[in-house]
Amino acid sequence: MASGDGKVMVTSERILTVTFATLFCLLERLYLPEPSYDI
Repeated sequence: MASGDGKVMVTSERILTVTFATLFCLLERLYLPEPSYDI
């Protein structure tokens, strides 16, 4: 049971990380429509 809870915790943590990364990318695109480092 403990291992199962750990798996769920890791999954939720990964989802949170992906969500924050997506939000950060969206905000970056919003404030920097045409980034200079984009090739």
